[in-house]
Amino acid sequence: MPTLELAGLCYAWGDAYYRAKDAVNAVVTFARGVALHKTYRDNYFGLAVIFVNNGMFDAAVGVLEEALKNTKQEFFWMEDSLTWSWGLYDLLGVTYYQLGEFDKAIACAARALTYEPSNPRLQSNYNMYLQAKR
Repeated sequence: MPTLELAGLCYAWGDAYYRAKDAVNAVVTFARGVALHKTYRDNYFGLAVIFVNNGMFDAAVGVLEEALKNTKQEFFWMEDSLTWSWGLYDLLGVTYYQLGEFDKAIACAARALTYEPSNPRLQSNYNMYLQAKR
């Protein structure tokens, strides 16, 4: 089986582990997916969600920045649209905010808003980051 399909399966399995509250196996499986296919973004996103939800913000930033550096959208038929629109930038903004890097959080929130300008969550986060910077 080609590595892209295996990476896609890793994302599905990792997500299933995570939904079953098995974060350890989810992390292992998402990381395996990243190793199999570095340009497939979904596994990076899955890792970052777990890191953020467990307060591991530095690790999340590293994973999300690697995703932005390494990935390109070429597998639209099997990629989660959230990871290629506002989702990644929103998660990165939340992470920067938690680390006190408000300028970076604001930049990410602004980028997320370019995808969905009327999204209340994105608007709220953007305003919260602006307030935090003051």
